[in-house]
Amino acid sequence: TVEIIFEVHDAGRTPANLIITEFMAEPETGFPEWVELENRDGFAANLTGWGLGRSSGGGLHTLIGDGALAGGNILLCSGKPSLQENQGAEIVLDLGQSTILGRGAVNGLNMYSDTLSLTWTFPGKAQTHTTMEVAWDDDWGIESNISLEWNGGSASNSSNWDRSNGGTPGSI
Repeated sequence: TVEIIFEVHDAGRTPANLIITEFMAEPETGFPEWVELENRDGFAANLTGWGLGRSSGGGLHTLIGDGALAGGNILLCSGKPSLQENQGAEIVLDLGQSTILGRGAVNGLNMYSDTLSLTWTFPGKAQTHTTMEVAWDDDWGIESNISLEWNGGSASNSSNWDRSNGGTPGSI
């Protein structure tokens, strides 16, 4: 008797299930802005083709780069990693040079009105897909040094973001 078992895994699924879980726009002077991304898949996500953008400042966008993020792990995008508090992110990426995120006294994200976009491009293709977008305006009441942590639902609804003084960069 021979038993054959087929298992289906989504490890090769593209794009992976990366989401924006927390961000800080306009921290107190001297500290960097940051965006936390979580891989909600059970398998590692290939970071090739993933990008982050913002609408303020003429609409800037940058690719995250190469490598992989293990399932359930955090990628912390920072305006200046050397000044960045990290509470457990497996990867910390510098997005200050791309001017997507601000650092020190220079802010990239506008706390009164902006859009943060997580994008993905299939390798070898030119078309970019927005996988998650957070659009806010002054009605959100974002304050300096207050992070916003997504609690589910529509990412562009302010009631789906919990506020935290100082935030928890890099923690799940």
